[in-house]
Amino acid sequence: PAPGRAMPPSETFVALQRLAKRRREDPPGAPRGPGPAPASEPRGASSASQTRGTGDGGASLEDSPRRLAAITAGALAHLPRFEDVVSRYRLFRGDDADAETGRRCEPVMASEGSGAGEMTCLCRDCQRWRRVTRGAPGDEEPFWVKRTKRTRNKTKTKTKTKPMYEVFTREHVAGLASYFRGRADALLGAEAKTRSLRVLELGAGSGVLSRSLAAATAALDEAELFGIARGSRASVTYHATDDYSFSFAKEGVSRDEEDDEEENEEENAFSARALDYRAALRSLTACEGSPPDLVLICWHPIREDWTAEVRRVTTVLEYVLVGECDFGACGLPVETWGLRGDGCLSSDGDGDDDSETGPFGNAFSPPPYLADGFERVDLAFLSKHQVCRTDEPWLKARRSKTVSFRRRREAES
Repeated sequence: PAPGRAMPPSETFVALQRLAKRRREDPPGAPRGPGPAPASEPRGASSASQTRGTGDGGASLEDSPRRLAAITAGALAHLPRFEDVVSRYRLFRGDDADAETGRRCEPVMASEGSGAGEMTCLCRDCQRWRRVTRGAPGDEEPFWVKRTKRTRNKTKTKTKTKPMYEVFTREHVAGLASYFRGRADALLGAEAKTRSLRVLELGAGSGVLSRSLAAATAALDEAELFGIARGSRASVTYHATDDYSFSFAKEGVSRDEEDDEEENEEENAFSARALDYRAALRSLTACEGSPPDLVLICWHPIREDWTAEVRRVTTVLEYVLVGECDFGACGLPVETWGLRGDGCLSSDGDGDDDSETGPFGNAFSPPPYLADGFERVDLAFLSKHQVCRTDEPWLKARRSKTVSFRRRREAES
């Protein structure tokens, strides 16, 4: 700015001031509904803690999705809102008639081809959603990924056509960032005052999730600095890695050379470090010279299991999986998620049942994660804001979830 001229306040500063005023005007403990879910959500292991650093360490900022969304709106402006995605593409409709068009889905079972035996719907809305998430040349671009590119002679709109598995929403990413900040207090204890929680993302692709989480975390840190949010100053650093084995050619997607050459500067600064998951877990370079505290995997590769290797790293106190769980398209049902052969979650191995032998001995024997000293916690308060490519309009149930696996304290001693 020119000498003597004051810099205009940033959007983040203005938003923080607005939130501070609203907080002063609100009565103490005023309830705030968490968006699309009921306001009276149960607390517990699968819900965010009201106070950071207590209980099992969930989300901060009084567990208010509205407050989180407001504070991180600028940082996550590149992501769509959950409700916008659902309404624009008419998701989670099931067999109900669309309120606006009156159309209904008519799913049928495919009888031939690679998808034989699978349910699918050929209605206009379902086909449109598949085109959006497939990301092939000529497919419809998502409404939130348009960007302006500057060339030497003109400015033009450029869109990225990439396949999407998880459609990151502002609410989910903001909630996940808040959750990690809460876990920093719970996992690090006194160390949370002197260092950040190190989150290592495996299979991060372009690093967009870690990049978005870092932006949301910075916004939440700034909110605490301004006194808008209560809690400790524990923060989080994110370290994205990928072996780049996934090729767009596998999906039949070709990328524009111009798109390759002119990537966003922020993306280049936060691109995923080239390491496969085993090397990333063992190499100190992945987390800037220190071992990871927590591991994040979004859409774990199908028919593989990385989690056994994750649990072998003694410094890892928790790992979080985002994507289709259990018998979905991520990992393996037993090895990754702890299911029995009959599709049920394995018990804690108390040996009271004489059922037939399953993949790991007795059908009720401890699942691999439990045998390694971890416990599973389904984070429903985060999952409710998720959307993925297989969430087609004809389905009511959501397929993508966020699940935490935590090292039990008694297993550490």
